[in-house]
Amino acid sequence: MMSDSIDQEILGLLLDEASEAMQEWEQSCLLLEKDPSQSNLDALFRVAHNVKGASRSVGLMDLGSFVHKAEDLINLLKNDPSLVNSERIGVLLDSQSLLNDWIETLREDASYIPDTSKLEASIMKAIEAIQAGGASAPALEDEANAVKENVSPAPADDQSDRFPSVEEIQAQLAMESSNEKKASEEVLQVVKEEPKPAAPAPKAKKAVEKKRDSASRPDKTIRVSAAKLDELMQLIGELSIHQSIVTHSKQRGELETEVCGNAIYLSNKITKDLQNLTLSLRMQPVAGLFQRLERVGRDVAKAQEKDINFNLEGTEVSLDKTVIERVTDPLIHVIRNAVDHGVEDNDQRADKGKASITIAAHQDAGGVVISVKDDGKGIDPEVIFSKAVQKGLISADADLTKREINGLILLPGFSTREVVTDISGRGVGMDVVKQAVDELGGTIEIDSELGKGTGFRITLPTNLSIIDALVVKIGRSNYAVPMKELVEIIDLTEHKLENSGSEGKMINLREVIVPVENLVEYLPEILEEDDFNKVNLENDSNAGTPALVVQDGAHQLAFEVDHILGQQQIVVRPLSEQLASLPGYSGGTILGNGEPGMIVNLSQMTKSYLKRTKRKGA
Repeated sequence: MMSDSIDQEILGLLLDEASEAMQEWEQSCLLLEKDPSQSNLDALFRVAHNVKGASRSVGLMDLGSFVHKAEDLINLLKNDPSLVNSERIGVLLDSQSLLNDWIETLREDASYIPDTSKLEASIMKAIEAIQAGGASAPALEDEANAVKENVSPAPADDQSDRFPSVEEIQAQLAMESSNEKKASEEVLQVVKEEPKPAAPAPKAKKAVEKKRDSASRPDKTIRVSAAKLDELMQLIGELSIHQSIVTHSKQRGELETEVCGNAIYLSNKITKDLQNLTLSLRMQPVAGLFQRLERVGRDVAKAQEKDINFNLEGTEVSLDKTVIERVTDPLIHVIRNAVDHGVEDNDQRADKGKASITIAAHQDAGGVVISVKDDGKGIDPEVIFSKAVQKGLISADADLTKREINGLILLPGFSTREVVTDISGRGVGMDVVKQAVDELGGTIEIDSELGKGTGFRITLPTNLSIIDALVVKIGRSNYAVPMKELVEIIDLTEHKLENSGSEGKMINLREVIVPVENLVEYLPEILEEDDFNKVNLENDSNAGTPALVVQDGAHQLAFEVDHILGQQQIVVRPLSEQLASLPGYSGGTILGNGEPGMIVNLSQMTKSYLKRTKRKGA
């Protein structure tokens, strides 16, 4: 009999495998809805059979029993793919949601058993309907016993869709404890994806919420390729060799020799390679994210009885895992709004045919672009404009471009929806999407054409760990400014002063009047005012005064600094709890001279300026 500690390790490994299996279950169901092929049914049946067997092997008999019932339905469909329909796929997706919550709750409470009676009744109803319809299938018990004949075996060298037996897991644990690593599969750790339950039981909901609360903890595991680990070990080995050469040269007083110089050069090169490799370890394809978005969209469409095709493009594009986690909820909100607000009811689009929503990703110079585009009714700019005027968000004589008008729906509290729905209320919340994208250092744009549809284009940084930054000096302190926030760097003395009265300093920048603010005025929290060499805003004779130009929508703003020290790559560090509460900072870093520095959030400061000037003009 295994010890309790080994039991828990085995249970944890099996739950990890089961979590991954639930993603495959969901993916197979979504594929079946588009293509009820034999291969898709075989894949779904294999997943269910493996989960059932693995559950029973560790004593999770109730879970195994429920999966067995779902497996019976899958097997009937597998014997006759023409029996696949949306309602039966819905039952299997509901089963996946329940199992997903069940598996995650077992991590917190190994004795947890949810109420499955309602879903079991739905499964049995589907089975009985198939049998009553004269489907040619053997008795269910015979089908269960004929698993090996019915399921196409996976290739011998592909173990990705098979659960290990208890004996295999014990052997694996024993080998790991003696440091004997088995160079076989790529999977070393398994990501625990956050479930999105439709209606979890109280215990399940509590466990899932606890899991979400810990989503940002750094100890979350990710899947790592064994080949990349081998490359990492090789680079570390090479770096150790060159460091030994440098140390030996120092001891012998030979730091100026060619051998030592080469060692230092190669050490720097390897350090760069290590940086790139380490960043790549955190990269994940957006396929899992897109699958989740498709599932949410499908469920919302079914609830509203809308027929919608979901098209996924660019699923192989990769993003940092943290970026994916932080953009998931905002994108879910975009999808729900696209289904609820963007796509018309079936009877309203009888002439247009079945609706479609395309979720796509591609890489460009600015990062990764994720777009969500529907072919629905589009946005009426006149309605948006009049509603914004009615709510006091803009003046009636405001001169806005079409894109700027579309962007008004991202303002807090904006909505043109008069009827509250369970899906997206009155549309409140799109401002939260913009805020989340801004916090990631990304941008969001909306393109729409009345009668043809609406598209959201979200550009995100590939990673959040290492960024290009401009280092500036203000008084005696150095600050880092993310390069992606800057439009350009100018010398204020080269531009004509337009106004230095009560409205503050302004310059004419290529026929555009741009306000100028001294960045020191937005950084009063940490350093005393007399630490700074403040520039007299009324004096236009200060030679060589640099300023950082930023843009927020149609508004440009220049932030004056003392000196530009140069550009460098920096590693972003989280702030302490005390510093994190201060506005205007997005993190900390160690600069090239070894000193600590704060990372300035110019986007936040620009918004602060715009709010302040709006209040003055009110």
